[in-house]
Amino acid sequence: MNSLLFVYIKNDLKLLIREPVLFFQCIIKVLVMPILIIILFGLKIENIQFASWQGIIMIFGITYYESMINYVSATAISRDRSLWKFNQTIPISYSVQLFAKVILGAVVNAIVAVGTVVCFSIIMRIDCIQSLFLIGSLIVICIEGSLKALLIDLRNPIKAYTSEIQLVKSNPNIANIAIVTVIKIIIGTGIIIYFKLSLIQSFGILLCIHSLLLLSEIQYVKRNINRLYKGLNE
Repeated sequence: MNSLLFVYIKNDLKLLIREPVLFFQCIIKVLVMPILIIILFGLKIENIQFASWQGIIMIFGITYYESMINYVSATAISRDRSLWKFNQTIPISYSVQLFAKVILGAVVNAIVAVGTVVCFSIIMRIDCIQSLFLIGSLIVICIEGSLKALLIDLRNPIKAYTSEIQLVKSNPNIANIAIVTVIKIIIGTGIIIYFKLSLIQSFGILLCIHSLLLLSEIQYVKRNINRLYKGLNE
């Protein structure tokens, strides 16, 4: 099972790399985010204390958005439209195919989110224990965000796109995920300010919420995976 999962992840990554537009939009563009944060915000945030409400909201907003907006997973099913029938005949279960795509998307976003936390930790002098807690929480959030984005694409795949750039730029699934994420950040910011939550408390709550969501989504996959995959060709 592990070898099949690894092979499928490697093949999926190869297919993504072979398409320059998708590779740039889904991976390169995302991975440079921590570097841009250092360049654009480094000088401005070096005097902000991470324990202040400004510091907490900045870290929460940026890293949460990075964790939830997953271009790799949100296009994973749609960009394989020519392989839908083939993927139903290969000796790899639907569950392995799905979770391979989830892992690839989660890894990309986790690299970005973790890189951003490291940048903030250096610039704002966050201690090691708190940084590790943030990193652990964000990894769980990235996995849940990747699975959620992929399930959205699986339930509502984009079948009629004419180019890879259209698949990414004009994808209603990505737009909806972004809108919902921004709304959640606004609500979360209000809760942080109103209850005066610390950085650890804020991410502790996020960790609990997304862990429960992840468990419920895994159960949903187990119950509906065959129906969802077979429905692609309808």
